[in-house]
Amino acid sequence: MFDFAGGNGHDLVPVSAKTKTVLTILCLPVIFFYYLSCIYGVRYWSSEVHNEKGLIQSKWGESYEEEIRRREKSDPAMGVGKEETQRKVEDLKKIAERNYQTAIAEYQTSIKYNPTFLSAYYKLAHAYNSIGDAENSLKTYRALQKYSPDYAEVHYNLGIVLSLLAEKAQDQTQAAKHREEALREFKIAARMST
Repeated sequence: MFDFAGGNGHDLVPVSAKTKTVLTILCLPVIFFYYLSCIYGVRYWSSEVHNEKGLIQSKWGESYEEEIRRREKSDPAMGVGKEETQRKVEDLKKIAERNYQTAIAEYQTSIKYNPTFLSAYYKLAHAYNSIGDAENSLKTYRALQKYSPDYAEVHYNLGIVLSLLAEKAQDQTQAAKHREEALREFKIAARMST
């Protein structure tokens, strides 16, 4: 077998089968690394795309919530056209919740593609909290805490969610437990912030 080699590129130099085998074996790790890099790159890109879609849906949900607050503030008693205003507010709440539900699905997909994408966990927990699902919000913040235990904002938000759970708790023992955990998380966040 002959291959081109040499200074002018026109000289034929015999290359043994053993040399070709060695070269192939040396190239395999490079090819494998390139292959894995491409796969990871596609997964990372897909994760980012779904996270961005979630961010867009969350922003829409926030804008509808802002509109709800504006309408309620402009007519707190909802006197004139009370029923019409209430109906519009209820419709806006449903639209906002649909946006948050879509955002939740996008963040979950993002995490599926890249389980270490911290921003997706953070936004997922916020979206759960926005629809009043404090239990899933708490679970998501706990999962995020495993990846980023020194992030003060996570401890602060855990304190908020635990406080909400304490308010909703029917059992006084459970409420006290949540309040105690919330206080502990607030203290950790305060120590980290200073």
